[in-house]
Amino acid sequence: MTPAAIIAEARTWLEPKTAWRHQASLKGVGADCIGFIAGVAAACGSAEAQRFLSTPAWRRYGREPSPDFMFGVCDQLMDRIEITDARPGDVLIFTCGNHPMHFALIADHGKMIHAWLVARRVAEHELDAKWLARVVRAYRMRGIA
Repeated sequence: MTPAAIIAEARTWLEPKTAWRHQASLKGVGADCIGFIAGVAAACGSAEAQRFLSTPAWRRYGREPSPDFMFGVCDQLMDRIEITDARPGDVLIFTCGNHPMHFALIADHGKMIHAWLVARRVAEHELDAKWLARVVRAYRMRGIA
């Protein structure tokens, strides 16, 4: 699995439009931010993501998931890295309000891809200073070449 393959797979979730849908992870139908990341990783061959999506436990979170749940899931599926070491293909966790609760994939050319409630779909846009100021953790999918 390469960063380019991860980004290419993530972009296939843009068209046909994948709607934002809480606790979903189905390309072209619906996904929330964690479901989108896990779906992309599973499609790229991540055994951890495939196991995660095959267990009902991953859907046991509210609209505002707890940081403990989120960080625990990330620690199971990916390797934590320094935020300053994050590169295209890596995953960022952002605060929304006062709590860490949103996932996005770093794309190339200074962009990010994520299932975003505000856009009501999987979207790609600039990873600008506003978003960067909200990053609290970064992760790399296992098996990246």
